[in-house]
Amino acid sequence: MTYSWWYATTIPYKIRAKEAIDMSLGENIKTKRNELKLSQEYVAEQLGVSRQAVSKWETDQSQPKAKNLTELATVFHVGLSGLVEPQKYQAEQAAQENEWRENRNNSKMLCCRWLGYIFLITGYSGYAGYYNSGLSSYYWMAFFALGIILLVITSISYFKKARMKPLQIVLGLLLIGSIFVLPVILPLQHGINVLIGHIAASSMIGLLNLKYWRITWNTHNS
Repeated sequence: MTYSWWYATTIPYKIRAKEAIDMSLGENIKTKRNELKLSQEYVAEQLGVSRQAVSKWETDQSQPKAKNLTELATVFHVGLSGLVEPQKYQAEQAAQENEWRENRNNSKMLCCRWLGYIFLITGYSGYAGYYNSGLSSYYWMAFFALGIILLVITSISYFKKARMKPLQIVLGLLLIGSIFVLPVILPLQHGINVLIGHIAASSMIGLLNLKYWRITWNTHNS
């Protein structure tokens, strides 16, 4: 893990941006050296220059050559723009951080959406006596309640990003029917009814995921 990643993900962007706006090249070099707890002697040794040269760079009495800038960026574990264009660099780092957080949140929401329906279907089916597991009805009610909670949380997240489409509403109604109605109305054996209901519900969930959820909770933003 490089220092630049740690700095970008732990220091608030507004503070970093203000620091970057106010810094000259020399001040930026000095700041990054101090943050890494490096001495002027160490930096000078790494670059093959004198300590006085480093001191002059930090006080803006002279400018490092292009070769020295590249070597400084390597020593400080930052890109070249992190030295010569700190404001732009910090903005880019903040944008990458925001994208990473958004992708992580989207992944969580998508996973919780699937888990919500799994708990909902499992809890309801167990409570309705579809499974011969011997578990208390309270366990199945807990699964069902957890499913409802996850679906409510993910629905709030979803509606902040997108609106329901007509086909999505139809698929949602078919999904509900597959869970609560289909196993009851089919004129087949009880176990077959439950199996068909689960298959139908899984199909609706898969379609909703392909057409809507994975698009809204996109985890591969460019």
